[in-house]
Amino acid sequence: MRAHRLNSILVRIVMLLAGLAIAFAALELIFRILPANKSKFVYSKERPAFFFRPQESNNMRGNESGKQKAKGEFRIVVLGDSFSFGPAMQYLDPFPKRLEGMLNTASRVSVINLGTPGHSTMNEWRTFPEALSYSPDVILLQVTLNDPQKRSLQREPEAIRGSFGPYKPRTWLAKHSRFISWVGARLHNTRSVSSYIRYHEYLWENNWLRFAKPFEEMRSQAAAAHVGFGVILFPLFDFPLTKDEYPFTDIHRRIGEFVRSTHTPFLDLFSAFEGIDPYRMQLLPGRDSHPNEIAHRIAAEKIYWWMRRQPFFPKERKLNPLYPKRANVIEKTFRSGKNPSKKKQRPVVREFALRAQTPSHQ
Repeated sequence: MRAHRLNSILVRIVMLLAGLAIAFAALELIFRILPANKSKFVYSKERPAFFFRPQESNNMRGNESGKQKAKGEFRIVVLGDSFSFGPAMQYLDPFPKRLEGMLNTASRVSVINLGTPGHSTMNEWRTFPEALSYSPDVILLQVTLNDPQKRSLQREPEAIRGSFGPYKPRTWLAKHSRFISWVGARLHNTRSVSSYIRYHEYLWENNWLRFAKPFEEMRSQAAAAHVGFGVILFPLFDFPLTKDEYPFTDIHRRIGEFVRSTHTPFLDLFSAFEGIDPYRMQLLPGRDSHPNEIAHRIAAEKIYWWMRRQPFFPKERKLNPLYPKRANVIEKTFRSGKNPSKKKQRPVVREFALRAQTPSHQ
């Protein structure tokens, strides 16, 4: 009797294992039949095939202006990290160069991009004398949420980098089974998001002085040199850009309150991107969340609207007139054959009307 019960249990176990094996084999077959995700390849093809720079520039930032400032020139220097430098895009695309292109339509303005990938606020403080050597009228400090780092993420221990880096299958089964690899990737990504959030929260809770101290030093040096100084904060494009879902709202608020308490102009670019699908803002969606060309254009436009309200920005440097549609400019200005630069030509939209249609500034 006991032998019969034992055999019955063994049969059930074997059948259960066989069922699991069949289910696993079926899932493995499905994952092998399904077409692989080729979006990574497609997104990579969207990146430039080659890069270039002006002959006058000695680096890939594309700065053409020398240390000597021309008569009547208004000069802005941008200090920042890779969000200012603009990796994997042409030098014309990052927001400093786009801002320069906009302002140059009204008067002679140069924007010097000193953004350096991997730089923290401490590094930017050390670069501040170089920024002053360009005789700027304004220095803009671009801030990203990893700025209190002691070292760049690439130099962090593997235990930190691996906790929210890309999934790497380690077992033989994970390396050879698409189904197991898919499950492992999903579990890793879930843990990775939590680790990524905790990492940045840790930076601002424990390394606050690595941002606050160099900021205070740069602010003081700018004031002593009679140079305008402002701070621009970028959001991270790894998360939904809504106040309810974006996990770093409190950090943005804390930075803003601190900077404003020193009477330093401050712009939080989160409002410029709020509600936009973050994938549309990423350099390589799902792989590299640096801001892409679209994000840099949005940032440059928002920075201009913010700058025109700051005391360090002269009224004569403002763009005027501005138009809500390019079609209006073509149809109502150029079709007539008149010179749009003449004072008699009425703008399509008066400045006060356009300002009323623009989102509130921070």
